[in-house]
Amino acid sequence: MDSKHLLHWTVAIVSISILVFSLISQLSANSNGATYFINKLNQSLSMGNIQAAVTNQPKAHGLIVPGEEKSYYDFVSVGDWGCTEETDKTVENILKRDPNLIIALGDYSYSNSGKCWIDKIKPIESLVKIVFGNHENKGNYHLNVFESPTYSTPDAYMNQFGLKSQYYSFDYGGVHFLMMSTEVLYEKDSPQYEFVSNDLKHASENSKTKWIIVANHRTIYPPYYGAIALDTEIGKKFRDAYHPLFDLYRVDLVLQAHVHYYQRTYPLKYNAINPDVPTITDFHKNHYIKPVGPVFLTIGTGGVELGRPDNIPKPYYNAFSETGVFGILSLKIKKDGSSLEGTFYNNGDINEPYSQDTFSITKIT
Repeated sequence: MDSKHLLHWTVAIVSISILVFSLISQLSANSNGATYFINKLNQSLSMGNIQAAVTNQPKAHGLIVPGEEKSYYDFVSVGDWGCTEETDKTVENILKRDPNLIIALGDYSYSNSGKCWIDKIKPIESLVKIVFGNHENKGNYHLNVFESPTYSTPDAYMNQFGLKSQYYSFDYGGVHFLMMSTEVLYEKDSPQYEFVSNDLKHASENSKTKWIIVANHRTIYPPYYGAIALDTEIGKKFRDAYHPLFDLYRVDLVLQAHVHYYQRTYPLKYNAINPDVPTITDFHKNHYIKPVGPVFLTIGTGGVELGRPDNIPKPYYNAFSETGVFGILSLKIKKDGSSLEGTFYNNGDINEPYSQDTFSITKIT
């Protein structure tokens, strides 16, 4: 390299050094930080002498600032889907949320085959974990004479989602999910009860577990729907068997469906003296700090005809009740495990789903 070219390169390098130090100084004083730095650098690189200096040089690395990674996990949950136009809106609503995981709460196709529902959820199927409802348990569930014969066997769903049992558990980040079945044996001497008891014990003792979320189909609170006595019986027996375990092992949320509305309870503790009258441990409507007892949520709003308001109980322990809209529950849980925010998004305007109910739980203050 002759002296003339060497001089040109020396001037270019000095110019770039001065520019970078200048931009770093401005970056530290500018509220827009990295964006400001990139914009100014791009503008400066278009200047004649600098542009000539970097021509034919390898592209610089580390100048592009990636988009900020989410600081939370987003889980979505809903049950009682059906195969209706409203089901399609539910899928669209879920896609708008861009969740990490979808907890489906049972009662899917409402037919003797699971195909129509499985077809409808193709865009989100890889994210779906399921619990089993009564409509997926023909042969296990004893049909009431007044009920529709739109029931299928669990086999197709077991195969589709790679399951060997209707109850199972898994971890996602610091969240432990326990998927239970109200449709197979669940009494205290049953295999499911033994599994649940051991599973919750291990989860509660695991230092990596920040949240425990239980999902099942039938409602525990309230443990009945309309005049169907079987629902009342199953709900109460399930409640009396498992709510004490939920309290013991500090379950945070219980997700349920079966009845076609959205409701959310206050944090509730089991009342052994009178189980029909659970103890509210925090009377705040929307925001809870280290509550005692789980919050029970009913999200049976996936697409099947909504329940009639006059047929839907609104007991004293409900913090929120909405009987007239389809929609989904979104649960945003911070990755550090410090807090959770739940929001019910109405299907009403699919382009701009709006919040119908929002609540939060804080564990670390």
